[in-house]
Amino acid sequence: MRQLISGANKHFTPSELLRVGGATITVTELTEIMQRFVDNKDAIATQRAALAARIQAERVAAPSQLAVIRAFETVVRGAFGDAADALADFGLTPPKPRSPMTAEATAVAVAKRAATREARHTMGKNQRLPLRRGTSGIRRRFALRAASAASP
Repeated sequence: MRQLISGANKHFTPSELLRVGGATITVTELTEIMQRFVDNKDAIATQRAALAARIQAERVAAPSQLAVIRAFETVVRGAFGDAADALADFGLTPPKPRSPMTAEATAVAVAKRAATREARHTMGKNQRLPLRRGTSGIRRRFALRAASAASP
């Protein structure tokens, strides 16, 4: 755009009339329109750079600020407990009371846990015991104690 302005000023006289877009305007008016366009673009670029700098500063400062805010929220909840009126003054809501699971939900949870253990081959301590090397279901330390107690 700047080159268009420069070329128009170089090759046309300022008062020369040009037919542009169905209208007749002078070269001076045309260059003013183009210059306002350039000025707007420059202003936007400056504002974008300033915004990017502010966003970066916010990203750097936010974690420490959020830590302080969360700590203050914990202090407020500790001081006022479940008092809805007092918590509302801070914009907080009291925690929802935990409701017991229904029989259907419990059955589904048990089935999911069993399916997960089966899929991942998860075993408890006693289930793993027969799989250990060198044992036949009895822990080795107990076998050694029995053997040492039997010897004279």
